[in-house]
Amino acid sequence: MEKSNGKFTDRKKDRPNKSPETGPNFGRSSQQSSPKLNLTSTDVSLIDQEVAKLVNPTIEASIKSSINNAIGKLQDNLQEISESLKSHDVQIKDLQATISEVQDDSTSTLKQVEVLETKISDLQFKMNVLENRTRHNNLKFIGISESFNTDSLITLITRTIRKTLHLYDKLPNIRIECVHRLGPP
Repeated sequence: MEKSNGKFTDRKKDRPNKSPETGPNFGRSSQQSSPKLNLTSTDVSLIDQEVAKLVNPTIEASIKSSINNAIGKLQDNLQEISESLKSHDVQIKDLQATISEVQDDSTSTLKQVEVLETKISDLQFKMNVLENRTRHNNLKFIGISESFNTDSLITLITRTIRKTLHLYDKLPNIRIECVHRLGPP
C-alpha cells in the first residue's frame, strides 16, 4: 500500500496478474482468467515420466519396506511354528513309547491273569475232590432238635446208631470225631 495524494492505494490492483496461482483469479477455471496452455501429448508424456521418476522410488521404497517387514514377521512365525512342531514331535514320540510300554504290560498282565485263572480252576477242582473225600466217612442225621449241646449230641447219636441199626454186639465202641450242626432245613 502506498500513500499518494493523502489516500492509500493498493498497488496490487494496478499490477497485472502474472501467475495463475496467485492473485484474485486463483482457483477459477483457466478458461476464464488465464491464457490456455497448449500442451502436446509429448509434453504430457514427459511430465508423466518426470512425476513417475520422482514418485516411483518413494512408493517403491515404501512397498519394499512393508514387504520386508511382513516377510520378517512371517519368518518369525514360521520359526515359532517349527519349534512348536519339533516340541510336539518329541511329545508324540514319548507318548508312543509310553503306549508301547503299557501295551506290553497289558499283554503280560493278560497272560498272568490267564495263568492265574487256570490255577484257580485247578485249585477249585482239587478242593471239591478233597471235600468229597472228607465226606466219605460222614453221616448226616436229620430231625435232631437243636437243644442238645455237643457232648450230649455225640452220646445221643452213638445210642441212636446202636439202637436203630441193632449193632450193640458188632460195634461195642463207636468213635465219633466231630459233630456239626447244619441248621434248620
